[in-house]
Amino acid sequence: MSLIRILIIVGLFFLIYRVLRGLISPAPLNRFKGSRPDYDTENDSDPEELIRDPNCGIYLPRKQAIAALIGGRVSYFCSEECKRQYIENRKKA
Repeated sequence: MSLIRILIIVGLFFLIYRVLRGLISPAPLNRFKGSRPDYDTENDSDPEELIRDPNCGIYLPRKQAIAALIGGRVSYFCSEECKRQYIENRKKA
């Protein structure tokens, strides 16, 4: 057999193996921390609410955000620097 035929056969066996493995076992969990589909049972069973920083647009958990009362409304920021920039931009506008 030529090398190309051997590689094709090995590739087909690998694909068949992956398909059968996917049908038999559940989907693997993501290996990154915090990416599991289940939620922390110490807190509520609801997922943590994500909020958007109005300055840079990043989404982050409300617990990690920096809250500030601006214009009678609570705004959440990812950092003190974003908060400062947002306040300066509001003063300019």
